[in-house]
Amino acid sequence: MKRLIIVTGLILVMLLVPVSCAAPAPAPMPAPAIKTLTGSEQNTMVRVALAHPEVSKWLETAEVYGVEVGWSIVSWNNSEATGWARVAYEEIADGSFPPSESFPPESTSINPDVLLRLRNPPRMHIHIAFDRETMEIAAIQYLERPETGPAPAPSPPASSLGYPNHGINTTNVEPRPGESGTIVSGSMVRYTIDDLVEKSDTVLIGKVVDIFPSRQVDRPPWIVITDVVIDVERYLYSQSQSTYIAVMVPGGRTEEMVVRVSDQPVFNLEEEVALFLYLQVSGITPPEGFERAEYYMVTGSIQGKPGYSDDIMVTWEGERFTVSEVEQKIASIHGGE
Repeated sequence: MKRLIIVTGLILVMLLVPVSCAAPAPAPMPAPAIKTLTGSEQNTMVRVALAHPEVSKWLETAEVYGVEVGWSIVSWNNSEATGWARVAYEEIADGSFPPSESFPPESTSINPDVLLRLRNPPRMHIHIAFDRETMEIAAIQYLERPETGPAPAPSPPASSLGYPNHGINTTNVEPRPGESGTIVSGSMVRYTIDDLVEKSDTVLIGKVVDIFPSRQVDRPPWIVITDVVIDVERYLYSQSQSTYIAVMVPGGRTEEMVVRVSDQPVFNLEEEVALFLYLQVSGITPPEGFERAEYYMVTGSIQGKPGYSDDIMVTWEGERFTVSEVEQKIASIHGGE
């Protein structure tokens, strides 16, 4: 018998108390913080990247299905890029290298970059790293990942939008006969529209084009999650320019269990949505076809997915805002970021 677990919210508090037995060594000088890319910088990078001769020759025959502006750690040997690791802005915002990366700092730099994903040849990625000061291309990396192993499974059915999907119509989980569960109560912090703007890495208008089958994860408090694919029609605020992004929704149904998280939003296939999102940093692996910089959660749980129709957003508490009003709040809070 499956278990139905209904979660209304979880609060985890961790207190770290440093203990020292000896006088600490002098702290090293902190690295200078890295400012986020402005919209003008992002547009310049994409324009320069697409116009570069080495890139444009690929684009004569290849189809681009994803363009993303982000950050990379690049290692160098005699002015030649010899190592490359794409990172989320939060990992390098303070100017230091993530501890998970093993590049030697003395020959390594943090560069803004443009990532192009090509549909043909399949799994082809082009990374273009930039010099932040001059906005000139510093290095280009080509990654062609040929398919290996057994022949791929037949493509899943396509929605009316033409995007392949898994044939799942909603993230809503309703108990079925014979399913029992446990209720874990909690609380949800109230967010105003200004709070949502301030706490989000991305604000967008888009459409739900795919819902992945739910999967179990070992990242408490999450037990089961469901990934949703959004076709981005318009970014109101973002460091990303990806055509598609993935959103992690806690809860779902697997063969072993059913988890329902009542304060999380419900997504329906081909639904037009307005979303306030933050980068998913829990360590859960993104769904197939997406990188960490394209993997998000909804800000403020259900509050970060207001009702949306005809350029009007309706918050969880019934307040109405036009897209133009939200853009004005974004400009006021985030300025030229």
